[in-house]
Amino acid sequence: MVTPLIVLVFTGGMIVALGLVNGLLGITLRDRAYLWYAAAMLAFVAFDAVSASARLGAAHEPAVQGAYLLYCGAIAVFGAAFLDLPRAAPAAWRAVLMCYGALVLTGIAYAAVPTALRRGHLDGSLEPLATTAFLIAVFAAGLVAWRNGNPLARTACIAFAGVVIGLVTWACGTYGVVPRSALTDAAGGLGVAWEAIFLSVALAERIRGLEAVAFRDALTGVANRRAFDLRFADEWRRATRTRTRLAVVLLDVDRFKAYNDACGHPRGDRVLARVAQALAHAALRPEDFVARYGGEEFVVVLPGCGRADAARLANGALAAIRALAIAHPAHEPGIVTASAGVASLVPRHGLRPRALLVAADRALYEAKRDGRDRVATRPPRAAG
Repeated sequence: MVTPLIVLVFTGGMIVALGLVNGLLGITLRDRAYLWYAAAMLAFVAFDAVSASARLGAAHEPAVQGAYLLYCGAIAVFGAAFLDLPRAAPAAWRAVLMCYGALVLTGIAYAAVPTALRRGHLDGSLEPLATTAFLIAVFAAGLVAWRNGNPLARTACIAFAGVVIGLVTWACGTYGVVPRSALTDAAGGLGVAWEAIFLSVALAERIRGLEAVAFRDALTGVANRRAFDLRFADEWRRATRTRTRLAVVLLDVDRFKAYNDACGHPRGDRVLARVAQALAHAALRPEDFVARYGGEEFVVVLPGCGRADAARLANGALAAIRALAIAHPAHEPGIVTASAGVASLVPRHGLRPRALLVAADRALYEAKRDGRDRVATRPPRAAG
């Protein structure tokens, strides 16, 4: 009994720790998926403890069944919240619910009519079959979500694979399908420990996904103004520390209001998305950063870049936008074009980051004033 006890304490402690951490994250982020994960992990630890007590004669079988059903139910609801199964995989979700219902009925049967199950020689097979069916249904639902394009489902499937093997091995050993041993007694805890680790990884990936959504402009797919403000501040501090140049390109779609008036806002939205992608393709270096600055205006941050190099990038972007050949009935060239303002400097202590943006904005105004569809450059005044 020493080895199973050591495994129980070790895996139980790890599962509780992961459950509590993700529970706190769920409260902080107000995300039910994390809370259901915490509920599932804590329910399993309760089940494992009650199951160990039952082996020592300190707990009854109905308590074991109840704790196990709580764990399985929490796992099912977690899958629904984390992978959005009712919407993303409705048929698979219905199968999960049906298998959980069968698992509940099985638990009731073991608690209410154990003698009848033994007489019918079902006591050794009913629980393993119901457990296997439920866990495979959960795993299959994850596969469906993965196939339907949910990037988090892959890690969830890896997690569910571990718990399928572990709990099925435990159930088979507990009900005599295979010889009971220290390994079968510990298999459930090991499987859920595996599940806890990989679901925590998946939840961490979910945080990164939420961050990506928070910093991406939903219309164009490039970074939003909030992301630009943070990145620009970082690049300004880095350039100040290393005494290297920092350039900014401000780009504005020419006569965009007239386009919206003539063609409608839905088509205008599509224009902005295509312009954003053309600009993103023009910014070839990994360190170049493209964001939507506001309305029909975009900004590119170019670390280590002088005015001449930034102007070349801006001219390439304008050429790419012209090459889209999007008809513009209210603009003299007849197609959608853009104008750009470029500024570059070496940041220093005492110089405000706004100086670079103001210079780029003035250059953009000059490009508009001089006929549009062109690039203008201007040195920041405060830089001399």
